[in-house]
Amino acid sequence: LAASLKDVSIVTSDVLKVKDLFDGVTNNADYVIGAAPRPGEDMVLNARTLYRIAISLDLPWRPENSADSITVRREATIIPYEDIEEKLRNSLSNEGITGLYDLDMNTGRPEIILPKEAGENMEVSNFSFNHQKNTFRASIVAPSIENPVKTINVSGSIERIVEIPVLKAALRNGDIIGKRDIDWIKMPERKLQSNLLMR
Repeated sequence: LAASLKDVSIVTSDVLKVKDLFDGVTNNADYVIGAAPRPGEDMVLNARTLYRIAISLDLPWRPENSADSITVRREATIIPYEDIEEKLRNSLSNEGITGLYDLDMNTGRPEIILPKEAGENMEVSNFSFNHQKNTFRASIVAPSIENPVKTINVSGSIERIVEIPVLKAALRNGDIIGKRDIDWIKMPERKLQSNLLMR
């Protein structure tokens, strides 16, 4: 009737129970040991900690050696940066921002980690855009404004991109430039010079 230690435990709740660590436990299986790791994170319990748990709860388990351990992993829903950027671009579109532009985040490339049961949803709140400075601020709320499990504040700027024509190869004086001689490259608007041709 001895209990056996699991190699890895995947949990979904905020608390860690005896049955999350051991198989074959009949008594105290639902006893709460403590807080579970945060969503998306791991916790390692070593032999000494497990031994203390077994002794205090009178569990039929003892470590075989000091290397015995268990990794407890909290399941999570991860919203990647690409999805956050798409939401911000939609908000910029509502502000009349169209055409090509690069979006630069002052906060790096954030992602949102939620409990597994929360679902992969988010909304943009408190969005503001400065048309003179081309800067923005917003709050990303997940999974929704009505249920704000996780909120991150972001800020950044946009850099408008333009397309300019360039020759594919060098031509001689007097040559007529045709459509096939031209290629288009993209460059930041701030780098434009007065002698550049535009579309």
